[in-house]
Amino acid sequence: MGGGQFPTLRYSDEETERLLLQAYAAIPPKAGPRKSRHLKRQKVRWWRVRQLHRKKKQEKVAAHYKKMEKRSRIVREVKECKDVALTVRGEEREYQMEILRRSVLRMLELEGEGGGKLSMLGGGDGEKEDVLEKH
Repeated sequence: MGGGQFPTLRYSDEETERLLLQAYAAIPPKAGPRKSRHLKRQKVRWWRVRQLHRKKKQEKVAAHYKKMEKRSRIVREVKECKDVALTVRGEEREYQMEILRRSVLRMLELEGEGGGKLSMLGGGDGEKEDVLEKH
């Protein structure tokens, strides 16, 4: 024998069945669905996920507007540059023609003074005006 000072109790099969039925009858029935804490955690988790997605979408929209503003600014600056380019090109052409005219006059004056290398083109005062008119 062992395990204690009282001998183990032996019940008949009918007695065992009766005791089991009595024990199961004392257990209260389920009172609603289980996993309520799990469901609550999932609810909070998905709420947070939706908030993160909402925030990310707002960031993407803001980034898109910022990008479009930058693109519009660049296009506007390019158009302004193109509009101004016509007048600048005209001014540059006038400036270059003035410089060319001065250099031709200077070369013709040097030719007249020293009889230099430009005498091969022909000489005379009338040719100064012809050269200037061509340019």
